[in-house]
Order: sequence, then structure tokens, then C-alpha cells
Amino acid sequence: MKYTICVLLFSASLALGAQITPLATSITAVTVYGDRALVTRAGKIALGVGVSSLTISGLPASLDDRSVKVSGEAPGARILDVSVQTIYLDAAPDDRVAQLQATINELKRQQNSAKFRTSGLQTESQFLREIKPQPGAGASDAKSPKYTVDDWQKSLAFIASNMKRLGDDIVAGEDEIAVLQKKIDAAQKQLNDITSRLQLASKTMTIDIECVKSGTAALTAAYVVFNARWSPQYDVRASRDAASVQLEYRGVIQQSTGEDWSAVDIALSTARPDIGGVKPDLSPWFVNMAQPPAARAMLRKSSVQTHMMMEESAAPPTSVADAAMAPMEEPGAGLNAGMTSAIYTIPVKSTIPSDNVPHKVGIAIEKLPAEFSYLAAPKLSPFVYLKGTVKNTGDYPLLAGAMNVFADREFVAQSSLKAVAPNESFDAYFGVDPSVTIERKLVNKTTEYTGTFSKNTKITYQYRLTLENKKKTDAVVGVQDQLPISQNEQIVIEQVEPAAAQLPHDAEGLVAFRAVLKPSEKKMWDFTFSVEFPRDMKVTGIE
Repeated sequence: MKYTICVLLFSASLALGAQITPLATSITAVTVYGDRALVTRAGKIALGVGVSSLTISGLPASLDDRSVKVSGEAPGARILDVSVQTIYLDAAPDDRVAQLQATINELKRQQNSAKFRTSGLQTESQFLREIKPQPGAGASDAKSPKYTVDDWQKSLAFIASNMKRLGDDIVAGEDEIAVLQKKIDAAQKQLNDITSRLQLASKTMTIDIECVKSGTAALTAAYVVFNARWSPQYDVRASRDAASVQLEYRGVIQQSTGEDWSAVDIALSTARPDIGGVKPDLSPWFVNMAQPPAARAMLRKSSVQTHMMMEESAAPPTSVADAAMAPMEEPGAGLNAGMTSAIYTIPVKSTIPSDNVPHKVGIAIEKLPAEFSYLAAPKLSPFVYLKGTVKNTGDYPLLAGAMNVFADREFVAQSSLKAVAPNESFDAYFGVDPSVTIERKLVNKTTEYTGTFSKNTKITYQYRLTLENKKKTDAVVGVQDQLPISQNEQIVIEQVEPAAAQLPHDAEGLVAFRAVLKPSEKKMWDFTFSVEFPRDMKVTGIE
């Protein structure tokens, strides 16, 4: 018969004199939070009758001691104690450090070899340049050979061919040296990045178990580590004339905990253990009469003393370590929605090395309904922009994160998405649609003088807007224009066409037109307003 065993962390070992045995474990699952991760290790070991002390060594220094939880199954066994010790090391226990250092050494060896070869070629080239034939010696010495034209040509050809060969080999050698240097610099940068995050310390977990009969124990150890986080990323894809969008929901994981997560089950949690679960209390908000400088100094001294007394009597604030002890939901299949958070279980095993590099994992691909409309502000831009109002009909809450927008497989823009709960909607902008065009043109500008005794200047602006739909489907377009806003009571702004009663403007002078165009339909309308002010007044801000 097997018994389930579970124990939390205690302060000291109870099994004095027990046999110490290393317990081989591997990481099987990781739940990543916004600023930390819950790591689960599992291992099996054969135990004899009596008390045994099992050790799991090489754990990361960022492990939170108070978060440790050990459970398992074994015949007639119980856990007596679990403790964690910090071990300080002489060298960094990271295989990648040794591998990178070996790579750098090999690259330097190859570079030195290339330098020696190139140096030899340069010496040979210098020797050729110093060869000086003496054809004229035969004039004073009958025994000296005389150079013919053929001899000159052969000598020059010999020197030229060898100089060309040496020149090509020297250039190739210098290129090889430069390429090897780039590889050395890249490897050294990667090594520096790793060693800058490594701490010359690790932790060892000791588990004391008492067995009444021998057998195999299957143990699971879970603990919280820091230097790990995840954030959401979205790709929104829309096809032309479609009534829906495809939302690709991904999680971007980064971790430098000191241990690699190789082929493990990954879950992403929206819980916020860094905030804690207790509402902060409001302190009294005092308002008083302003005091003279001397009185303020006395009050400052008194307030400091009072604050110190309050700190002694009040409960300490929640720290990062305290927040780590907040209850965490266990990961389930797919989406596991809790009371205040959700956990996304990634369906395939993932590998996330401790390199602090972003690694993407897929969460979900949803087809969401969308209503498309067009927006235009022709005073600022001659283009019409496509906007999709997308409804989150999935079971997944969408956290705030970066959003890439694609239209017909083309990247359109990068923006951000605010938090969206199920059944809520959000806007995604898909850039310019050239099949819907708009033009804003000043067709008339008149200036007239009004008044009998006090002359006023009145300028009337008439703009014509032309909107055309070249699509094969209807297009709903929202067009925005504006009136100037008077900041002087003597400057009077009047909306002429359309009349303000028919299409009012808001407090900021914005006027919103809405047009529904059928395929190949064109619409035109005028937007007219006037600005009237005293004739002797200089007005700024008008066109």
C-alpha cells in the first residue's frame, strides 16, 4: 500500500546522523508569472529501512527558501524535514561557460595560425621585392652573364606571377583573421553576458525521510525562483472583405534563473504574487492651516517621532519574499480559470534556456468576429484608414501587450493592446486602404467687411470633400474635420454648411461626418464656416 506524503519547509534537520544520498531529479514543469516562476522537479530513488537524507544540489541561488514544497509517494514512508542551504562556489557551475571558453580558445588558435601563415606570405613578398637582377655587370666583367630581352621577360613574369599569388593569399588570410575576430568578439560578448548574471553560489535542498520498509520513493519538489517573467504578444491578421480576424496569442518568456528548462511542461499564469493579496489600508489625510517657518520645523520633528512610533506598532508591509508565499493555482489542461486569474497550459513541451533571451510559445489561435469601418481626417492626411472593432469571443482574457497587425499577409503596423476580458471588444487599425479615397479642397475663400459704425472683417472658407468607394462591397466611412476655436469674445466662429443645428461640433471644434457608400459610388459635400473679427484686430491661427 502506498501513502501520499507532503511537507512544507522546516528550519532544521531532524534526522541527525542519517545517511546522505544524492537524489537525481529533472525539471518536469514550470509555471511562469510576471516576475517569477514556480519550478517542479521530480525524481525516484530506492530507500532502505530507517532514516535517509536526500540532497538535491545545484539549485539556483535565486530560489526562495520559504516557497519550497516537497511531496511524493513511497511505501511506509514519511518526510521528517526539508531544509535549504546556500553553497558558495569557487567557479561558476555553468556548462555553457566552459563550452564558450573552449570555443573562444579554438577560434583564437585558428586566428593565430592564420596570422602566422599571413606573416610568412608577407616575408616571401618582401623577398621578391628585394630581388634586383644585375644585367649590366657583363660590361666590366667578361665572366658575368649578360641578360637578354628574353631573360628580362622571364624574370619579370616570375616576379609578377608570384607577387599576384602572394597578394591574393595575403588578402585571403587577412579576411580570415577579420572573420575569426568577429566570431571571437561575438562569443566573448555572449560569455560576458552569461557570467555577468551568474552568481558564485547555489543552493542544496535536503529531504529527511523515514521508511519502515524498503522500496522506491517517487518525490516531487517545487520552489519559486526569481529572474523569470513572461509577457503577452499578439498578431492580428485580417483578410480583405472578411468579417473576422485571426488572433494569434503568444507568450514571450525570458529567464536567467541559472538553470535551463529543457523539454518541460510550461504554464503561463496571469496571477500577480508580486502585489500580494491584501488590500492596502489608507492612512489619515490631514489638512491644516499653513504654519510659520519656526512652527513648521517643530511640527516636522514631532511628525518624524510619531511616524517612527507608528512603524513600531503597525504590521510590516508585504515584501517580495512574503508575496512569494501567496497561494498559487496548479496548472491544468488548456485554460484553467481561477477566481482572480487564469493559467495557460502550453500543449507542447518547451525548452527555455537561462539566457535572458525572449522565447515565444503559442497560447492560442482564435478566429474573432470583427466589424470593419473606415476613418479619415483629410485635413491632415489624404488617405482613408481601415479600423476593425474586434470582439473577444474566446475563453481567454487578453492581457495588455504588444500587437502586430497584418492585412492580407502584409505587416501594417505595430501597436499595443489593452487588457480585454472575454466578450469585450478592442480596436485594431489595419492601415491605409487605397480602394477608398478622399479629397479635401478649398473651393472658395471670400473676405467681406460688415457693420456700419464698427467695421468687422468676415472671412468665409468653403471646403469640398470628395469620397469615393472603389471596392466591390459597401464602405462605411467616418470623416472628421474641424472648426477653429475662438479664444477671444470679439472673434466669432460660425458653422455655415452644414448648419450646426444639423451637424453640431463638439467643444474642441471637431465635426464628424458619416457616409455609407455603395460599390463604385462617389459622394461630395461642402464644409463651410466663417471667422468674423474687428477690422483693426490682428488675428493669428486662421488660414
